Amino acid sequence: MNRVRENTVVVEQILKNDRSVALQGDLGNAVRQAVIQSLLAEGELAQIALRDKQVLAGFTGIIYDLVKQNQVWMYPGQ
Repeated sequence: MNRVRENTVVVEQILKNDRSVALQGDLGNAVRQAVIQSLLAEGELAQIALRDKQVLAGFTGIIYDLVKQNQVWMYPGQ
């Protein structure tokens, strides 16, 4: 989640849109990139997420929920 939160475009898309719209934006790519960056640190989990599209989709939904719930800490312009 922390890696995704660094992407202000994605955070703004999450905060300004409902879940279905935000999931059609840049969030999926941001989560994929975060998983790739995590490969060395959390290798096995990252490999599972990258192999299985359903796992990655579920993970993306969780990231959306976490960012949405914690929107106060990083809304661009606040």
